[in-house]
Amino acid sequence: MKPILVCLAALAACAITGCGTRTGKPITVGSRATTERMVQAEIVAQLLEHRLGTEVKRQTDMASTAMAYESLLLGNIDVMPEDTSAIVVSVLKEQLDPNPDSVYQRVKDELMRVGRIEVFGPLGVDRVRAMVIRTKDAPPPQFANLSGAVRKGGWTLGTTSEFQESVDGQVALLGTYQLTLAVPPKVMAPANLYQALADNKVNMISGYDTDGPLASADYLVLADDQNAFPKSHTCLMARTDTLQRDPKIQQTLAALSGKFSRDTMRQLDFEVAVAHQNVKDVANHFLRRAGLL
Repeated sequence: MKPILVCLAALAACAITGCGTRTGKPITVGSRATTERMVQAEIVAQLLEHRLGTEVKRQTDMASTAMAYESLLLGNIDVMPEDTSAIVVSVLKEQLDPNPDSVYQRVKDELMRVGRIEVFGPLGVDRVRAMVIRTKDAPPPQFANLSGAVRKGGWTLGTTSEFQESVDGQVALLGTYQLTLAVPPKVMAPANLYQALADNKVNMISGYDTDGPLASADYLVLADDQNAFPKSHTCLMARTDTLQRDPKIQQTLAALSGKFSRDTMRQLDFEVAVAHQNVKDVANHFLRRAGLL
């Protein structure tokens, strides 16, 4: 068992076995502080409020997958959305299997064994990392992939700290494609990446194929023709002691499995991050369109 799991599991043991019960407390939905995660968390929160008639709190300010998982394991939050590959890399500290279904099963089994955390069926968002450039800077068609970008050279790369530090991020990119960088990668907050690209402060950024700005024709995803970046299932993860409070909690969370797609998530992200619509309104409209409210 990995050290981080041993320590956190020991701290969480009391809550899991029943002392210091959380019965009667509101449900807390948590997430990392990215647009995609905050939208998903708000959708979960509103559906729980609607179907259970209970108080639901939000905690959508966590900086990393590891921090969000720790909060879930220790009972500071009850449920969160997350990519299974992020759990494997950041929490389990294991090599990432290129098969997303195998990764999902590994996470489902291990989180239940170690932390009594239920991993629900995939939401339907099988997202993958994306290297993005401005469409107006797009090379000829034969260069419209990352192998072609190697031949073009002279890139100024904008990334997040998460991408820079992850084995399925910058390590995978530069280990697969020998990109010629004009300067070392510039690390910035996820919310600043597309603006930096638009302002020509960088000419390539790391993102995901579900990013809202990609709904615009201004940006182009360079095809990952050497398959450096594996797909990953996004799932809801919840404490079993929370699920045991009321069978409706499990039923409500399970109702969201399969209700999303890459294009749906990209549009939701666009509405919040680009069109600056209120996240509560965007979540509510999604739930109504999906027939869940």
